[in-house]
Amino acid sequence: MGDPITLAARRLMLIEKSDALRETIALELSAAAPLLGLGDRVGRTLRWLKQHPLWVAGGVIALLVWRPARSMRWLKRGVFLWGICKRAGAAWQKSLAVWREARR
Repeated sequence: MGDPITLAARRLMLIEKSDALRETIALELSAAAPLLGLGDRVGRTLRWLKQHPLWVAGGVIALLVWRPARSMRWLKRGVFLWGICKRAGAAWQKSLAVWREARR
């Protein structure tokens, strides 16, 4: 082992460096706070929608009755995007499995 005084001095230096790095990271992330807040809000909204499916269904039915042509157009777009996301997710899972197998 090293000299206890040298180790103590090194420890203090590392603690100070760590504090400085924490402050730097906090300043850099403060610029991203609005974006992170938006992500949190989207997450809360999605959780609420999953917990209240009857409200979602009621809203969809109300839109179908109120604006049937526009609702059908958006429904077609939604189904199209859902299909793309599903295919992209399957491709991602397949490539991830190949990557994991290659790592072994």
